[in-house]
Amino acid sequence: MRFRTYKNTDLTVSEVGFGLWTISTGWWGNYTEGEALALMHKAFDLGVTLFDAADTYGNGLSEEYIAKAFPKNRDEIVIATKVGYDFVTHGEARGRGQREIPQDFSPDAIVRATEAALISWARASSSSVTSGLFPTGSQ
Repeated sequence: MRFRTYKNTDLTVSEVGFGLWTISTGWWGNYTEGEALALMHKAFDLGVTLFDAADTYGNGLSEEYIAKAFPKNRDEIVIATKVGYDFVTHGEARGRGQREIPQDFSPDAIVRATEAALISWARASSSSVTSGLFPTGSQ
């Protein structure tokens, strides 16, 4: 596995990351929790240290999986998450389908979503990267 360091930081990540969208949303097949965690462990065993989640992936399930998969590897992984969809207000309205929900990029919403993510994976996270999910200029 090759690694890269984020510019102007000491944060190093594997060039290949593991995205949790597929294993946590059920949109492209259903995975049991055991299967999902086994896939994450296999990726880690192969050198993957970057795990990509979002609060909207499985309505928070992707972040829960990270905490469950890596309770003792907190210093060996980097978690990238995204915020922007108003999952707090509209997450259940979407259900498991591929429906859009309103976006909210206000400072309060970004803080709220980031804090919720930190709580979800507090046991697993020592390093993280947060970004906007499909930000638009209209919000």
